[in-house]
Amino acid sequence: MRIEHMRSFVAVVQEAGFTRAADKLYLAQPVVSRHVLALERDLGAQLLKRTTKKMELTDEGKLFFPAAKEALTLLDEASAQIALKSTANKHQLTIGYTYLFLDEVTPSFLESFTGEQAQPVSIQIVESDPYDILQKVQQGSIDGAFVGVTGLDYIPRDLSYLVVSINTEVILVSINHPLAHKKSVTVQDIKDYDFVYPHREPLLVLSIARADLIRENYEVDIFHVEHESSALKIVERGTHIINIPRNYPLGEGAAVVALPYVSDFVLNYCFVWNPRSNKKLVDELVTNIKRALLSL
Repeated sequence: MRIEHMRSFVAVVQEAGFTRAADKLYLAQPVVSRHVLALERDLGAQLLKRTTKKMELTDEGKLFFPAAKEALTLLDEASAQIALKSTANKHQLTIGYTYLFLDEVTPSFLESFTGEQAQPVSIQIVESDPYDILQKVQQGSIDGAFVGVTGLDYIPRDLSYLVVSINTEVILVSINHPLAHKKSVTVQDIKDYDFVYPHREPLLVLSIARADLIRENYEVDIFHVEHESSALKIVERGTHIINIPRNYPLGEGAAVVALPYVSDFVLNYCFVWNPRSNKKLVDELVTNIKRALLSL
């Protein structure tokens, strides 16, 4: 039993004739007749009594018509909902980011992109560490991501990327810290001090200072607190230090000194996407980012 055969039958009953049904369905009248005959063959029953003057439902037709009409209504409603969802998905992006960079770089690219779209684009933001974010881009659960990496070899080879900015780090110390008078610091300067981090320590992939300490086989004590403000308070009151990306926004009034950190590592802030996704919005976002980079 085919849907188009049911649709022709229902139209014939509703329009009280084959000719008007054919006009409604934009089909030739013989096609509608063949559809109804094929449906009757499939059911093994006559649905319509045809005479030269009128057409009426048989008992089997009276039984089948309301069921067929309801089935077609349900199918049309489901198809419309799926089409609507599909359209919405075409205008929705899921973008990952690493927490240290959301306020610094990501919004400007996303705002520029959404501002150029003819239709509103819904962007869902997912925050996680670089390893998790990159894996989700590979798997397709995230359309693209802004991640910071201390080395581009951290990005899987099957992903594409654009370096959107290159950053360095600063070391925050209290105004009374032994290092506060220095113009800049290196790994040799910081290796004997304890670190404090809000939430969690940055991974090697995301931290220049961590990359240097591990490369030089230095071990430091790390203290964790719940909030960024708490970490800053600990830095202000003692000898703990914290490394953050240069230009990372700090709250006003923090009694700390930001010392440039000198290293041969840099933070490559990249937009990463899966070239196999074939999602038009991702391609448009990449084009927008490239255009923005050329204008810098």
